[in-house]
Formats: sequence, structure tokens, C-alpha cells
Amino acid sequence: MSTLRRRKPVLIDGSETTTTPILNHIARVDLFPKPKEDFKRSQTYLGGCISAFTFAVILLLVLWEAFSYITGRDAYFTTLTLDDNENRAMEIHLDILFPSLQCHRISVDMLDISGVTRYNIVKNLHKIPVTSNGILAYRGELPFTSEEGSLNYDYRNNPELPNSCTPCFLVEDRSKANSMARSNMALNTSMCCETCEDVQKAYENAGLDAPSLRVIPQCISELSAKEPGCNVIGTLNMKKIQGMLAFVPTHSSYRYNLNSVLSFNSSHIIKKFVIGDKNVQRFSRTGVSFPLNGQHYNTKGFSEVKYFLKVIPTTYNTKEKQNSKQRTYEYSVHWTHRETPISSRSVPAVIFQFDISPFQINNYFLRPPFIRFTIKLCGIAGGVFVVLSIVDSVTDYFFRKIFKYS
Repeated sequence: MSTLRRRKPVLIDGSETTTTPILNHIARVDLFPKPKEDFKRSQTYLGGCISAFTFAVILLLVLWEAFSYITGRDAYFTTLTLDDNENRAMEIHLDILFPSLQCHRISVDMLDISGVTRYNIVKNLHKIPVTSNGILAYRGELPFTSEEGSLNYDYRNNPELPNSCTPCFLVEDRSKANSMARSNMALNTSMCCETCEDVQKAYENAGLDAPSLRVIPQCISELSAKEPGCNVIGTLNMKKIQGMLAFVPTHSSYRYNLNSVLSFNSSHIIKKFVIGDKNVQRFSRTGVSFPLNGQHYNTKGFSEVKYFLKVIPTTYNTKEKQNSKQRTYEYSVHWTHRETPISSRSVPAVIFQFDISPFQINNYFLRPPFIRFTIKLCGIAGGVFVVLSIVDSVTDYFFRKIFKYS
């Protein structure tokens, strides 16, 4: 019997042996070769400093990315497209105080490039008398009219219609008036009162004490004659074309009232001036601003103040509402003023001119998925480690050459 030859073991990792040919071939493509036991690494103070710096940089970058992800810094982005909104009207929400101008001296007019003109607008626009201390003299309810065609629309609440109706009794007094009407058939609690005097007579006929003039809507005119200022507050609907909103002295047709012109003081404070749906949740990386809010203008003479507004349609999209754009408008503004002597043909006024942009800004807030955040963290850690390991090797080489240390 012949003696079998013994094969020498194949060294794969320096610690294990195998006689399997398959494992031998696999070992040849090992991308992570293991060092021998007698292999030693040298650690230097320079490498320690760079390692500490590496961990500090990685920590700072990880914290910054975590902060950015939590606050949504990278979730904002904006696109610019042509305006695709079919709605041809836009809302203007305003709250403007005229501290030295009585309400019955102001006419709010609106006109646009198509030739449509509206004088002395009263629908959904209220002129509230203001005392010399800047306090609202009227503290009652302010009725607003729904748009025609809506479920809440009632033609009797539209002051622009001739058959509009303002109730004689306040809401809290109507139940008492109805009780009185059961015993007095001549008392009609559903009748309308157009003047402050009519309201007082209605309360007298019902045997009720008339409330203060400061809570009766029909008595605003009487309050306006006593108080020096006026606060114009409300909502206007304007066509989405070039137009103008003007606060001018009262007039009939094209002839201004001389007393109103001589009494018109253009000093004003713009408390609020918002264009578009005020219920839309607006957002931006740099914050949302309304340029006219808080604007002040003071004068003692006759002057014309003009605000030139560049209005651009704007949409807002969030992750929860990717298929439903919230539409509104943003604007930029610059303004100018000039003196209007009585001898000139100009009248004092506060004017807002609108220029509508054909473009549309689309704002998005779409937070990236969490897996993308984790991938960025891995990239940060790996990238910093690789770059600084190269720096460590280069600096170590030069230090060895210059300082001759080992």
C-alpha cells in the first residue's frame, strides 16, 4: 500500500487553515485582508488631535442636519408658473384708521381698467367713528353680507339694495320685544328701521329702554358727527385686473362736496391690508410679511398719498394637501405723496393702485422621508472620516520629513 502524500495547508487569514479548494478560491477575492499577528499600528499625538477634530466635526454636522430636519429648513421650495386660477376676483381685507377724518367725510371708491366704477362702497365695509383717544366709539355688531348665490345670502342684509332691511331691535332684545308683541297686536317686531330715531321709537313703542347709541348700527351716523376720527374696516371684492381703490372726500357723481374736501385729512394708520383668502396658512423659508401692515402717514395739510401694489397670485402646498392648492395673493408695494393745494385741481386722497402679475408663485412645504435623513447622516460621517483620514496621512508624511520623528 502506497504512502499517501500529505498536502500543505493553505493559509487564508493567518490563523485558520482549510483544505477545501472552494474556500481557497473565495479567499483570493477577499476585499478585507486581515493583518498578521505581528503587525503593529503606531499611534501619534497628531493623529489623536485629528481624530478628536473628526468626531467634533461629525457631531456638529449631525446636530445641524437634525435641527434642519426637525424645523423643516430643507422642506421649503418655490416654483414660478403662469397664473392658472380661473377665479377672476380677489378679496381685499383692510383695517385703516383715519385719526383726523370723520366717517361721513370719506367715500370709498373702486374702479378698474375695464371701466367698471363703484362709488361710496358700503357692502361689507364699515366706517366706525373713533374718539380723539383712538378708541372705537361704536361697540356693537358689524353685519357682513354673504356673496350672492351662497347659502347664507340674504338680500335684506345687503345695504347696496333698495329693499335692504336693518332690524329695529338688537339680538339680545328681540325675545323681550316678541313677548311685548303678544299683548300688543299693533307692535311689529319684524319691521325695519333705517335711522337711529326709528330704532328709539321702536323701543319706546315696545315699552323697552333704548340701548346706548354706541351699540345701535343705525346710530353710527350720529356718532360720526361727534367723533373726530374714523376706522374703515371690512372686505372688498375686486376684479383680478389693474384697478384702483381710493379713499376720497364724499361726492355726488363727479362733483366733490366742498366741506368734505376742506375737512379731508390724509393722515392714516394701516392696521391691516391683506389680499386674498385670509384663512390660507401662509409659509415661507424667510417668513411671511404684509408690507402695508403698520404703515403710518401724518400730515397737517392737504396731500395725496398713493400706494403702488404689485400683486402676484400665490399658492401653498403641504404634504397633507398635495392635490389641493390653497390659493391667495402676495404683494410688494412702494408709495409716494404730494401736496394738493386747494387752488389746484387735485383733491386730497389716499389711493391704492393694483398691478396684477400674469405669473404665479407656488410655495411647497414637503418634508423629506426619514430614510433620506439617515442616509445624509451616514454620508456625513463617512465623508468626514475619509477626508480627514487623508489629511492625517498627508500631515503625518510631512511631519516625518520635516521634523524627522518616527
